[in-house]
Amino acid sequence: WSPDNKQLAVATASGLPIGDNPPPRMGIAIINLAKGTVVPLLDHSSKTGQDMMPRWSPDGRQLVFYRWRGHPEGPDPEAALFLVNVDGSGLHQLTPWKLRCGDPDWSPDGSRIVCATRPPTAYVDAGPSDLYVLRPDGSGLRALTNNGPTGPRATQPRFTPDGTAILHVRTGGQHIIDLVRLAT
Repeated sequence: WSPDNKQLAVATASGLPIGDNPPPRMGIAIINLAKGTVVPLLDHSSKTGQDMMPRWSPDGRQLVFYRWRGHPEGPDPEAALFLVNVDGSGLHQLTPWKLRCGDPDWSPDGSRIVCATRPPTAYVDAGPSDLYVLRPDGSGLRALTNNGPTGPRATQPRFTPDGTAILHVRTGGQHIIDLVRLAT
């Protein structure tokens, strides 16, 4: 939902998949709920990657999303965060592909973005994952968790309403809701 509750940002897929391949076109669109219109922001070949989980900035001017490329069961799928203005301009990559960062969320004041490595929608049995935080220009990237090669997953991060902590799911045999407090 947009901050004004009038629009939705959605990931799009166009065309019929062939075999195990994704549909030929992927992207991001905005649905205007009052008018019932769909405005494509990004439209590209699925070979570029699949755009997922767009999230509105608190001021309603930008969307953060992640793009993954490669087959989920493939040898080395990758994911990166991207930012785009809601008019479709200014697309830029925020995180390196090899970090495999996805499932982003904005801080309430718009000054930070959180993401989880190896987002569960793009990776089946992907192993451990960690949380990272960064500024919307891509600077200040830092790890919030350090789960190492064997252990648990930190997924689905969401800022608390006051922006002082991040709630997330920690898995490793069981699912536990966990909280990471941010340094002030």
